Amino acid sequence: MVTDAVLLAKVATDRHIEDPADLQRRAIFARNQGLTNHLLTVVGQQAVSEEAMRKAYQEVVLNGVTTEPELHLRHLVFMIAPPADDAAVKAAEQKAKAAMDRINKGEDFTVVVAEVSEDPVTKARGGDYDWRQRGEMGKEYADVAIKLKKGEVSQPFKTAVGWHILKLEDTRPRKPADYDKIRDRLAAMVASAAQIELVDKVRAEAKIERMDQIHKADKEGAKVR
Repeated sequence: MVTDAVLLAKVATDRHIEDPADLQRRAIFARNQGLTNHLLTVVGQQAVSEEAMRKAYQEVVLNGVTTEPELHLRHLVFMIAPPADDAAVKAAEQKAKAAMDRINKGEDFTVVVAEVSEDPVTKARGGDYDWRQRGEMGKEYADVAIKLKKGEVSQPFKTAVGWHILKLEDTRPRKPADYDKIRDRLAAMVASAAQIELVDKVRAEAKIERMDQIHKADKEGAKVR
């Protein structure tokens, strides 16, 4: 607290433990740090405009949207019971194959899910795995799902969790985030970019000599002499 700082500073003065040179160095550092923070804040605020945010939205969000669609999936899951030995893996595989036989014979995917799937979260809603992008699925899932056609059911496949069967319900183009919903993030992005640009520019234009390099050069010069 400010009050504590004032009181303790008085105690330090009364006990004559100040170091004027050190205090001056600290004051200079604090001043420079304060000016730096204020400058970067002002530069960031000045850079944020509707035009700059719209440009960032176009470059980062719209241009960054991948061409891969979002997939609406359903899945059947048969967990590999611990310990995950060969017997457990084989048992889960046999369950998956039995479910696949039922689906191949014409049983509705959601009915089979409701009866035998071992995923308690999706089982109650017919295995609905919702809309997913590639990055939201594990590699094994994505590699299978992306190859399915609308209405198609995959063959059973294994992951570290268990054996799975996927059904692709539908696809849709991936939608970019709405501009108005990410205005704050775009503003922060524009401000940060302006601040980084200023720091890089100042560093590039400044001639900074490190003291250790100066001392090294002086020693080498002394040796030559």
